Amino acid sequence: MVRIRIPFCVIVAFCVAVLALCVAGLAPAAEENVGLKGASSKFSKFVAIEKVIDGDTITIGGGEKVRYIGIDTPEKGEAGYRKATEANRKLCVGKSARIEICQARPLDKYGRTLAAVFVGDIDVTRRLLRRGLGRVFTDSSCLTGRRAQEYWTASRSAYVEGLGIWKASRGAVSKPEDAQRLIGRHALVRGIVKNVHVGEKAVHINFGDDWKTDFSATIFKDAKELFSSKGLGLDQSLTGKQVSVFGYIGRYNGPNIILHSPAQVTVE
Repeated sequence: MVRIRIPFCVIVAFCVAVLALCVAGLAPAAEENVGLKGASSKFSKFVAIEKVIDGDTITIGGGEKVRYIGIDTPEKGEAGYRKATEANRKLCVGKSARIEICQARPLDKYGRTLAAVFVGDIDVTRRLLRRGLGRVFTDSSCLTGRRAQEYWTASRSAYVEGLGIWKASRGAVSKPEDAQRLIGRHALVRGIVKNVHVGEKAVHINFGDDWKTDFSATIFKDAKELFSSKGLGLDQSLTGKQVSVFGYIGRYNGPNIILHSPAQVTVE
């Protein structure tokens, strides 16, 4: 039997070539998983926008309806409906877009795809909020992290400047004692913090002596780490300081704003 001796350098070269082919074969999959620009995946894809339904909903190829995450624009018949719809149409109709689908909840109860939509480098929702054409719609499963921060920042800026649906407010700053009459509306409230209650489930920033009736702002447990990472001390260090909070005033004992993002708060 004739034995063929293969030089060691040839063996090494062969192994390197095989390894390179394997890496090249894996690269596209890795790129899809992280949703890099130019790649599509299950939750990030490029689409053609066919129709605008209203200020926060579009139709893409195949008749699929896409509902923007993080925003609620006026409904038909409400003030601001036409402006929001027309602005959305100018941004989107007939254009290609990249959509980032909410992984935690891809569809809403109406079967619409929940997604952030980008036309070029423009985040459509952020642009609409910055023009005051809608309110931040908080969904803890879809609107989180940096995106939530950006959307609340855009909305607060539009409110302060009195743009769009905030025109009548003209950036009004309300006192904590006036919050009772503002229940059911968005507002910017500024006052001196009386005390802070840190509980297992939430942190309550109280602006009055009676937490059962006076205005407060609440940060729930799942958002506490985000606020702490931005340097907001969620403890008695806020007591005696002037603090502004922006958001929807509901009722949680007394009038209350639930804080989802540090962008809703300013310690002055």
